Amino acid sequence: MGDGRDRRRPWLRSDAAREQESARSRQRQGDEVVQLERQRERQGEVEQRRWVPQPRSELAEDGGARLRPRIPERQLASPQPLRDGELERVEEPLRVAPEELDVGIEHGRAERCHHGALQQAGHQVTFVARGAHAETMRRSGLRIRSELGDAELRVKVVDDPAQAGPADLVVVAVKLWDTEETARAVARVPGAAAVSLQNGVDKDEILAAAIGRERVLGGVTHIGAVIAEPGTVAHTGRLQRVTLGELDGSRTPRLQAAVEAFRSAGVESVLSEDIRRVTWEKFVFLSAFSGMTALTRKPIGEVRAHPATREMLLDALREGASVARAEGARLDEGLARKQLEAIDALPPGMLASMAQDLLRGRRLELPWLSGAVVRRAEKHQLPVPTHRAIYAGLVLHAG
Repeated sequence: MGDGRDRRRPWLRSDAAREQESARSRQRQGDEVVQLERQRERQGEVEQRRWVPQPRSELAEDGGARLRPRIPERQLASPQPLRDGELERVEEPLRVAPEELDVGIEHGRAERCHHGALQQAGHQVTFVARGAHAETMRRSGLRIRSELGDAELRVKVVDDPAQAGPADLVVVAVKLWDTEETARAVARVPGAAAVSLQNGVDKDEILAAAIGRERVLGGVTHIGAVIAEPGTVAHTGRLQRVTLGELDGSRTPRLQAAVEAFRSAGVESVLSEDIRRVTWEKFVFLSAFSGMTALTRKPIGEVRAHPATREMLLDALREGASVARAEGARLDEGLARKQLEAIDALPPGMLASMAQDLLRGRRLELPWLSGAVVRRAEKHQLPVPTHRAIYAGLVLHAG
């Protein structure tokens, strides 16, 4: 009993035994923290889930891949309308839909899932990339892990858009601080239309200033994907939607061809006659969601559960919607409440990418999210105290 090993009566243990037990407890706590951090790092933009390895696709001789899908191929020829009825889908046969589309991808990030799918569908895709991702893709190809099926693709990778040759469409998917440099690079691809699938509401104007408004398509993407490691993209969940639209709301052959190209690749593709509205709706949601999870360093489940942070989140949504309306976006009056309901349906462990970047010491897109809300609010003399607080609380970490 007096040998220091009696766990039921700790007062009989020696000081050394108690210290050993305390050390083991601290080690267990440390291991739990490390496991939690690793879990959060693996977590994507949409859903936190454990990855289960899936069958690999076979490399084809021509550099493509024969995908082994785990679920039946989705029928996208006549998709059901969205619940809110706000976006018009392309349900009729497209008059202009070339069998192959030449696509240039400028610095494709997690959106490589979309672009890999385009290549699998027979379109000629060129990635413009640098660094470790580019080197790995050149050497080993692009690997995609997805519930919809895994794939390994041999891809064409260049350092500069001018090296890619002629293209029908250039897809821009860089971090927001690289937009201006990227837009100047896109200008070196003659004649190609360009679409930005970035976050924010400044992206299309920056692109238009560099290449001309007539060459720009508006675009919004919803997908849960992360770069698991150089050359490997993990697609979480099954959502992969692209919404495209002309900036003036018209239907054009190039718009219909781009929509059909994504649909042929198995990506849910929506044609919008008010792409500006769709862009602002995503911005209102993302600026609040990103700002609050980054400011608190907490996943969305904790943010929405506490009355104080929940009210702050709703205020951020309301402020963003107010600025959007002042900018001319036609948003529903109840948008903030609807978006809060959508946030309530998100997985509780979800962190926005900006919060993940903050925890990893990376540069933040803050100036183009809450910062953009503040700048535009000042132009219209609108109060946005919540986004001002988010901006002030994170600006020293923005890089």
